[in-house]
Amino acid sequence: MCRVPEKSKDFFGCCLTAASRLDDAGASSFTRFMPTRAIIDTNVFLSALWSRQGAAYEIFADLRREGWQIVLSNHLVFEYEEVAKRNAARMGLTLEDVDDVLDTICAAAEQRQLEPAWVPRLSDPDDEPLLQLAVEAKVPLIVTRNIHHLKPAENFGIELLSPAEFLAQLKKSK
Repeated sequence: MCRVPEKSKDFFGCCLTAASRLDDAGASSFTRFMPTRAIIDTNVFLSALWSRQGAAYEIFADLRREGWQIVLSNHLVFEYEEVAKRNAARMGLTLEDVDDVLDTICAAAEQRQLEPAWVPRLSDPDDEPLLQLAVEAKVPLIVTRNIHHLKPAENFGIELLSPAEFLAQLKKSK
C-alpha cells in the first residue's frame, strides 16, 4: 500500500495501482462499462488541491470512486506537476505530497502521447495541448474554468464544462 499524504487521503483514498484495477481475467475494470471520459484543465486540478470544498474537489473524489475516466497526456501531467509544486507550500503540501497525488491520478488515468505534427488553433498557446489531447484521443469534453479561451474546441464537437456543470452531469448519470 502506498503512502498518501494526510491532506489528500479523503481526496484520492489509497493509491490506485494497475494491479488493483485488473480483474481475474486481466481486463481493466473500465472495460466492463463505459465511464464518461474527460480532460481536466490545470486550473480545475489546482482548485481541487486548494480546497476540499467545491465542485473541483468533488470531481476528483468521484474519480477515486471510478465514476468517470480522466484522460491525460505527458504534457498535461507535467503542467499539473509544475503548477502544483510552485503552489505546494501555500497549499500546505510538500513536494512529495504533490508527487503522491500525481501518481494516484496517473494510475487511474487513460494516458496518451500527443502527436508532434499538431497545427495550433487557439489564441492561447498554453491551452493548445488540451484541445490537441481531446481531438487526438476522441475525448468528448474538457472541464475548465477557462471556457472563453477554449471556445474553438466546440468546432471539433468537444463540450466545454465548468467544474459545477461536469459534477452535475456526473450526478445525473448515476
